[in-house]
Amino acid sequence: MLEHRKSRTIEHAGAPDPFERTLSKAVAHRVAGRFQKARSNLQRLLDAAPQHAEAHHELGLLTSKADGPGPAVPHFVAALRAEPEQPRHWLALAQSLLVLNRVGEVRALMEQFCSRGLVDDGGRAALTVSINGNVTLGEGVLFAAGSMLIRPH
Repeated sequence: MLEHRKSRTIEHAGAPDPFERTLSKAVAHRVAGRFQKARSNLQRLLDAAPQHAEAHHELGLLTSKADGPGPAVPHFVAALRAEPEQPRHWLALAQSLLVLNRVGEVRALMEQFCSRGLVDDGGRAALTVSINGNVTLGEGVLFAAGSMLIRPH
């Protein structure tokens, strides 16, 4: 059984964190397409620390790939609630909602994201293009970069 770092009474200097080790294994399994092994590792993490943001984020990525974006949304929400200062959690949730064509929710989410100062002007332009054009965030970055390059000064 894993114990969360904050709950351990004794820290061993230089000892690898069992959470990081388990999370790394889960990522390697996910990338290799071994979804059940990845899910098992992530579930062990969440059993020990239900609010572990990275475990929820990874489980969201895994679930999105294996089962589609709908079932992944709760994991991205949990990751965002646990670490709202991490832009990747906002963007992963936004991307899932966008694929589900929940554009109104994406707009509201991105307004909150931008109001927190977590995105620069280039990122804001990419998000706007993504939401308005209903394209992926990657495509939005390309379109926004192209429009910034040709914008008259």
